[in-house]
Amino acid sequence: MFLNYLKGVVAKKIVKKRLSDSYAAQTVDKIRIIGILTDEVFADKLPQLISELTRYGIEQANIRSLVLVSKATADVGFPAYSIKDLNWNGTLDSENSQPILSPHLDLLINYYVDEKASLIAASETSKARFKVGFASVDKRLNHLIIDSPIENPSLFVSELFRYLKILNRI
Repeated sequence: MFLNYLKGVVAKKIVKKRLSDSYAAQTVDKIRIIGILTDEVFADKLPQLISELTRYGIEQANIRSLVLVSKATADVGFPAYSIKDLNWNGTLDSENSQPILSPHLDLLINYYVDEKASLIAASETSKARFKVGFASVDKRLNHLIIDSPIENPSLFVSELFRYLKILNRI
């Protein structure tokens, strides 16, 4: 227990050091493949979030999700990883995390509000071309920050698509 806490503190410090203040967005033509990274606290919001994304024209086959769980044996119904999959140097070793870390993601939705080392590490190492998240998380992680309550996924997705339309990404 204590070692996991210590590993989280060390990994978080390393990941935050890797973040640069001048983080430029890669060019994205159109958003087709979306990844969702969330905590197990908000895993119950994931089906609603996915259905809202499909309502805006994203195919369900093009939506990938990853949930951080507190215990490696927890079953949330989606691909999951835990703090045990985090190395001391701030990288992930889990096979479940590969779809989120793949370079083929056009958009990564960081659907969490707590800065946990495993979430920050997964978001930072993701090769997604465009990242979206909440204001309570380190601003260097995301290209676009949406200020909406996390309990309302439909409002979050509507705001997201409003800004994506303005940015000519959809």
